[in-house]
Amino acid sequence: MKLFELLADMPVSTVRGDTDVDITGISKDSREAKEGYIFFATKASKIYIEDVLRKGARAIVSDTDPGIALPCLIITKDVRALLGAMASKFYNFPSRKFTVIGITGTNGKTTTGYLIESIIKAANKKTAIIGTISHRYNGRVLKAKNTTPGAVELQALLKDIHDAQCEYVIMEVSSHALDQRRVEGIDFDYAIFTNLTHDHLDYHGNIEHYLEAKKLFFTYYLPKSTKKKKCALLNLDDPVSQDFIPDKSVKTFFYSINKKADAYLTD
Repeated sequence: MKLFELLADMPVSTVRGDTDVDITGISKDSREAKEGYIFFATKASKIYIEDVLRKGARAIVSDTDPGIALPCLIITKDVRALLGAMASKFYNFPSRKFTVIGITGTNGKTTTGYLIESIIKAANKKTAIIGTISHRYNGRVLKAKNTTPGAVELQALLKDIHDAQCEYVIMEVSSHALDQRRVEGIDFDYAIFTNLTHDHLDYHGNIEHYLEAKKLFFTYYLPKSTKKKKCALLNLDDPVSQDFIPDKSVKTFFYSINKKADAYLTD
C-alpha cells in the first residue's frame, strides 16, 4: 500500500516528504522496524528514530518535529490513536467483516467471554476469542502476552481471524488498552460492562482515572463504530454503570442479579 493511500482521511496536521512510496509494515517498536516501515515515535521511542532510519524506515510519525532529515515526517496530535487507525487500514479493516463483542470490567471478563463463546459455538458459528489466558480461533491457541494485544498486533490478529473465516470475535478489553488506544480502529458491535472495583490503580493512579478509561469504551469507541446496530450491555448492580450509558446511536440494555432490568434473575 502506498503511504499517501494510508494517510487519506487520517487525523494528521502535517505531512512533509515523499508519500508516493510503498509501505510494507507499521510499528512503534524500533526492534521490529524494517525497510519500508512507518515508525510511530511515542514519547518513549523517539530516541530510536535514527536507528529505524538506518533500517530503511520510509516515514516517521510523531507529535513533534524531531529536527533531523527524514524521508517523510507525519505529525499528529495523538500518535497512539493514529497507530491503531492506520494499522486497521493497513490490514483492510478486518473488524468490519465479522461481529465483534468487547467485554470490559475489573472482574469477570474471561468467564463472560467463555460463556458467550460456548453459546455461539452451540449455534455452529465459527468463533474467535482474544483474552487474558489465550487467543483462540480455528483450532489455534496463541499464548496471550497481554489481555488486549498492542494496536498493530491486534489488527494483524483480526486479519488472520477473518482469513480463517470466523464469524464472531469475543475480545477482552482492558483499561490499559483503552487508555493506550490499542483498540483504535476496531468497529465493535457489542460492548459489555461487568463491574468496577479498586484495581490497577498502580497504573491509573486513582479510581477516577480508572473509571474514565473504562468509560471510553462506551462513550467513545462504541459510538464511533461504523456498525449499523450497536449495543451496550451494562451491569445495573454496579452504580458506575450509569456513567457508561452511550449516546443515542447505541442501544443500551441493563442486566442484574437482584433488580428488575432488561435481563435479570428470578427464582
